[in-house]
Amino acid sequence: MFTVSACLIVVFAAFIYSGYLLNQGDENGWVWAAAGCVPVVGYLRYGAIRPAWRALMDGDLERARAFVGAIRFRMLLSAETRACLDWVEGCIAEDDGVVKRDSSSAV
Repeated sequence: MFTVSACLIVVFAAFIYSGYLLNQGDENGWVWAAAGCVPVVGYLRYGAIRPAWRALMDGDLERARAFVGAIRFRMLLSAETRACLDWVEGCIAEDDGVVKRDSSSAV
């Protein structure tokens, strides 16, 4: 998985090349524009969960906390990704000594 800065470079390069091709009259520029959208959609769909999960598995809770704090569009995350986010947030809350209970899922 790329870092955010690497994804931005890929997206900008794809859009610049797409604009160049479309300016030259080549319709393949639309393919490059679509390719530039793939990392954006992936970021919106999965966020920084994978790096946060990896940091959690490595035992680096501060890095995991930073990655979780960087997630902006929680409602766009997939169900599996939201579950991982809840798990990571639960581990961070346990480390902080905070008990966070959700009354909507009472058994």
